[in-house]
Amino acid sequence: MFAIASATLGLRLSIRQRRSRLEAERARVDAIAAEQVRGQLEAEVAEARAAATAAVQASERLRAARAADESERDLERKEWGREVERLRSALGDRMQSPTAVADDYQRPEAGRAPVYSRAADSRMEDGVRAAEKDADWLGRALDETADPAVERDGEIYPVWFATNRKHSGRGTFGHQRDVDTVSYGLAHVHVPKAHQFGSVGRMGWWQRLPHLGRDAPLELLQVGVADAAVIAAELRHWIASTPDVESRALVYLHGFNSTFEESAIRAAQIGYDLKFPGAMAFFSWPSHGSRELYLYDADSARISAEPFVKFLQTLRDAAGVERIDILAHSMGNLVYSGAVDILMQAAQRGGVKLGAVLLAAPDLDVDEFRIAARKYPLVADSSTVYVSKRDRVLRISRSIRGGSDRVGLTPPVAVVPQAHTVEVSKIDLSLLGHGYFAAAETVLRDMHDVLHGLVEPKERMRLRLADDGAHWEIR
Repeated sequence: MFAIASATLGLRLSIRQRRSRLEAERARVDAIAAEQVRGQLEAEVAEARAAATAAVQASERLRAARAADESERDLERKEWGREVERLRSALGDRMQSPTAVADDYQRPEAGRAPVYSRAADSRMEDGVRAAEKDADWLGRALDETADPAVERDGEIYPVWFATNRKHSGRGTFGHQRDVDTVSYGLAHVHVPKAHQFGSVGRMGWWQRLPHLGRDAPLELLQVGVADAAVIAAELRHWIASTPDVESRALVYLHGFNSTFEESAIRAAQIGYDLKFPGAMAFFSWPSHGSRELYLYDADSARISAEPFVKFLQTLRDAAGVERIDILAHSMGNLVYSGAVDILMQAAQRGGVKLGAVLLAAPDLDVDEFRIAARKYPLVADSSTVYVSKRDRVLRISRSIRGGSDRVGLTPPVAVVPQAHTVEVSKIDLSLLGHGYFAAAETVLRDMHDVLHGLVEPKERMRLRLADDGAHWEIR
């Protein structure tokens, strides 16, 4: 019994000693840890002080940079003073009325899209600033177009536009309709040195390989939007100051399933390949850009006639364009057909009278075409219609519309006395046979002849009279 008690007492003493040593070791470790934490905190405090000092120095450098930048801006304002004065007179009432200014256009930074904001107030000075920014961006963009120092092979091709699409917020325009506003602007498209006639280029990755990239794609570089009066003033100035440019415009009306970007690129390709001697332009109505939404596009085209005519009136009245030609493709013919009545009324009042009108692969009901064609001579000097029996897209359109014949699809050949009908079925077409108007060299060259005054088909060497004696065929 005594032995057990002694063993128990010894065990308790041993436990106490071990506990004492453990507590001493723990205190030593805590002291070391506290010292390390204190050192770390002191290092962080020193780092924070250094960062604060650097921030103060950076702030001072920023103030100095801002002062230098402000000085540079002052010089730039003086440099562009004459341009702003010219725009003031061109804008007329917009600059004189303090309530006329609704939107403030802000010049985009390099490589970025334009930014839009509602002006906080409508004082005259805000209008002057907006005009100054418009002049700054557009003037520099035009200078870049002609500047040989720009490191791009090929050519930067300017395309003027109007659209009743809503702005997408990404520097371009989407598929939604804007029923209140027509937006005006200038787009720049890069046409590469390797561009092939009648092509917008292929976009595959293999085109980046030097030995295969013989048909480099066209590229939309920049889209600038400004007040209609500013765009018109710049267009007037561009026509007057650009060598070998006539006071005329070719306006392209795109078809079904077309985005804004695609329309800008196609317009540039057409103008470049046709060597059009005036300003190339396009009106982009709000196509959804989707093959599944055909009926949405048809509705969008029908409500776009008035904005389209407004664009034409701006070109003639504000920009001073003396002749306006039209190239309407596919469903774009719905826009033109709806505009005929408005144009006829305007022409009777001394308004817009068109030059040559080219209607390519019209996705238009034949009866509607016959009714509208009666007014063609009242709104245009000449009208030419291009049709084909190999147009698969218009076959689908005819099926969707319950078998209603389309003007651009033969048979039957839609012939009216007010227009010349040209059949292109015998030439080499694309897979769908619908894009020949911009891709087939023979068709492009025939359109070139029409735009240069050879209106009568018998004067054009690539055409022959068809067997029915009523329409013409491309050889």
